[in-house]
Amino acid sequence: TLEKNWLSGNTPIVHEFESKFADFIGVKYALACSSGTTALHLANIVLDVTNDSEVIMPSMSYIASANSVKYQHAEPVFVDIELDTLNLDLDQCEEILAKDPDIKVITFAHVLGNPPNMDRLMEIVNKYNLILLEDCCDALGTTYDGKMLGSFGKMSSCSFYPAHHITMGEGGFVACG
Repeated sequence: TLEKNWLSGNTPIVHEFESKFADFIGVKYALACSSGTTALHLANIVLDVTNDSEVIMPSMSYIASANSVKYQHAEPVFVDIELDTLNLDLDQCEEILAKDPDIKVITFAHVLGNPPNMDRLMEIVNKYNLILLEDCCDALGTTYDGKMLGSFGKMSSCSFYPAHHITMGEGGFVACG
C-alpha cells in the first residue's frame, strides 16, 4: 500500500479489504470508514436513529457510543453493567424495555472481547423487536458459540485505531448483512 501511494480512500486495495473483512465476520457487506466512531455514526444514520429515537446502551462505555446517538439528536438510555463481563445488564435492559415500548435500538461494545450472553440478548432483541448495533472495536475475531461477534446484529462497527489489537493507524468498518 505504501509503495503504491494508496494510503486511504476509494482504491482497489480498500475494496478488496472490505470484501475480505465482510467474509471474515460472516456478513454480506463491509464499508471502510475513517474511524470506529464514524462507523457507529454511519450505522445510526442508516438505521434511522433520529430525534424520536431512544437507544439502550451501557453506562460504562467508550464515549463514541453515546456520541454517535447524540449526533443524530436521539437519546441514550443508560443501563448498568454486569461486573463479570463489563457488558450491559440484561436484566435491567428487560426492565426498561417492559416500561418503555418506544425503544427500538440496543447498542453496546463487546468490552475487551467479552460478549454478554448473546443467546439471551438475541431473545430480548427478538421479543421487543429491537435493532441490535454491535460495537466490535475491542472484539475483532472473537466468537460466541462459534459465531463471529459483529454478525449478530443488524449492523456492527469495528476500529483499527492503534489502541486496538489490529491497527492500520486509523480507520474503522461498518458491517451489515
